[in-house]
Amino acid sequence: MTPVRLEDPLATRSRARGDERDAVAQRIEDVFELVTQMIADSTTGSTLDPRTIALVRLAALLAAQAPPLAYDIALDGLGDVVLSEADVNGVVAAVAPIVGTARIIGAREVVGLSLSRLHARAATNRQSTNGGSRDGARC
Repeated sequence: MTPVRLEDPLATRSRARGDERDAVAQRIEDVFELVTQMIADSTTGSTLDPRTIALVRLAALLAAQAPPLAYDIALDGLGDVVLSEADVNGVVAAVAPIVGTARIIGAREVVGLSLSRLHARAATNRQSTNGGSRDGARC
């Protein structure tokens, strides 16, 4: 007689949770791809120039109290658009009375970190494509 072998219920649950996490991670990745595509489509479908789109997006993100990843996704796909510190300060000054100082203060670090990452990535891309010359921060 062959002994009956019982599977460890904890191991079964652990595998199921791992499969569930993988499925959730894939759904999240699918949503990011969809959002990225929607952002790209909105850029081509807009009558605004890319720089104005970047400024409008920045204002909307500030108003929505967006998390850091939202800034990265919304501003990263704009190619060679240049946003200076003066541009960012101008947007902040324009929307502050509407969205409130609490949101602006809360977003200050998020905006700075996001734009720093975008500028660094753009500089790296420029250096790799044109032999290392620097011609200003682009995001």
